[in-house]
Amino acid sequence: MKLKDGIYFEFDSETRNYKFDFSNAKVKKVTSRAFPILLGKNQYNSIGYGVLERCGFIDFEPIEKWYTVRGAIAEQFAYDYILETYKKYGIDIKMKAMTPQMFKGYDAFPNNEKFGGVPDIGISEPKDQRAVIEVKSKNIKKYDELINNTLYPIEEVLQGKQLAYLSKTNKLLMVWVFFTDKQENLIKEVTNKIKNADDFDVSAVTKHIGLSYQDVKIAVVKFNINEKETLEKMETAYNNLHTFIELGKIDEKYFYDTELLELKRLLGIKTVDDPDTTIPPLPF
Repeated sequence: MKLKDGIYFEFDSETRNYKFDFSNAKVKKVTSRAFPILLGKNQYNSIGYGVLERCGFIDFEPIEKWYTVRGAIAEQFAYDYILETYKKYGIDIKMKAMTPQMFKGYDAFPNNEKFGGVPDIGISEPKDQRAVIEVKSKNIKKYDELINNTLYPIEEVLQGKQLAYLSKTNKLLMVWVFFTDKQENLIKEVTNKIKNADDFDVSAVTKHIGLSYQDVKIAVVKFNINEKETLEKMETAYNNLHTFIELGKIDEKYFYDTELLELKRLLGIKTVDDPDTTIPPLPF
C-alpha cells in the first residue's frame, strides 16, 4: 500500500484510530474489485485499504505486465472453450467479450450510482443460458487446491456475483484457466514485444507462441446467484465505505499488518521490526 503524496493523517494512540480528512475526497463507486475488499474478504487488501483506495488516496501500483497479458489470453481461451462446450451439447450461444476500455469511465453500469464494474464475458442468448462469465488465470500448481479441493477464492467469486447481480442474471460461470511454468515463460518472453498489455491482438500472440485453449487446463464452476443475499453483501460493502468516511477515522484493526507498517513508517512511528537508525542527539 502506497499513499499518494500530500495525504495528511494522524494516529490516535488512545483509540487506536487513524484519522483522515475525507472532506474533499472524490469517492468512487463500489466496483466488483472493491466489493470483496470492503467486505474484508480479500487476503491482500484490507477494508481500510479499500476505503482509502475508493477515496483516491492510494497510488496505483501496476502488477507485472505479463500477468495482464496472461489474463487477456485466459479470457480468450475461456471464450473459445465455453463456445465449443455449448456446441457439443447442441446449444448455439451468443457471447460478448468485454474490457474496461470499451466503456466510458471503465464501467459497464453507468446508471448505477453505487456499484459498478465490467464483466469479462456475457452470454446473452438463448435467454435460459444468460450468464456472466468471470475469468481468472492461475499457475497449474493451484489446480488441486482450487478445483480438486474446491477451495475457490472467495474474493474472486464475490466479484463475479456482483457482476452477475448488476447484469440481472442469477447465473455465474467462474472459469479458471491454468498455465504451466513453461507456458508462463512463453508468455513472459512475448510480453516484452507487446507495447500495450491492455490492447493487443491476443490471437496473433497465442499463434506466435503456439498456444491454444486445448493446451491449457480449464475448469468451469457454476454458481447460482441469490439476489437478496448478494445485494445485502453489496450494501454492507457500500455502508462500510461510507461509514468510515463519515467518521473520518479507521480503527487499526481494519488494516493488515503490512499496511500498518507503512502507515507507521509514514508517521515516523518506530515498530519492533524497525532497526534503530535514529541519530543520537549531539551535545551542541
